[in-house]
Amino acid sequence: MLHSDSYLRVRIKASSILAFFILARFSILPPLLAYGGLAE
Repeated sequence: MLHSDSYLRVRIKASSILAFFILARFSILPPLLAYGGLAE
């Protein structure tokens, strides 16, 4: 029981970190693309 609980906790943490990176990437990419378009 304890093993599966810790495994689940690690998975939740990993998925939340992954989601955070995906959100950060999507929030950073559009301004960079817009800036790149303006720079050209």
